[in-house]
Amino acid sequence: IDFVRTDVFYDMYVPGPENYVAEGIINHNTGSGKSRSIAATIIDNVARGRTKAVWITEKASALPDIRFTWETLQGGQASDVFAPSGYGPITRETGILFMPYSTLRGVSDDEGSRVQQILDWLGPDFDGIIAMDEAHNMGNADPEASTRGVKNASKQAQAGMSLLAALPNARVVYASATAAERVQNLGYAE
Repeated sequence: IDFVRTDVFYDMYVPGPENYVAEGIINHNTGSGKSRSIAATIIDNVARGRTKAVWITEKASALPDIRFTWETLQGGQASDVFAPSGYGPITRETGILFMPYSTLRGVSDDEGSRVQQILDWLGPDFDGIIAMDEAHNMGNADPEASTRGVKNASKQAQAGMSLLAALPNARVVYASATAAERVQNLGYAE
């Protein structure tokens, strides 16, 4: 891939009470190349020395397609994209950690939460890519009042928010054809 120009969007620090890295939302129709956009963003970060990334998506069955996309764009190995095998420490030195949202919210009595496993693998100073593919799965991140009472926040949205809150330097990419049905469901992209 030849990059026509440098896009510094994902390397831009925004002034505020705490500096934070700009985030981006890729909101295109189904089949328009959101996965390729995520992979290209990770490729750019690998070229800058950020050799770990996290790719969270809707279904575990997406792994072969994501590996194919990675191989096609990067020319790398499919094994660069890996899923955690059981609970316990993630021992890979580098790579793209893949998991569905349903796995992200998991907790083991013996090994703790998936979020903590990811945090332990990435380290507190992680400044690489966290891709929230099919980001609408993070909707309902906040409790919401309804005519039937209060609707609790979803566990997977809470897990995702915990992960992002613990990694303030991460470069977050949200991708979805339907980022939210209602504005309230964009709370994950705060």
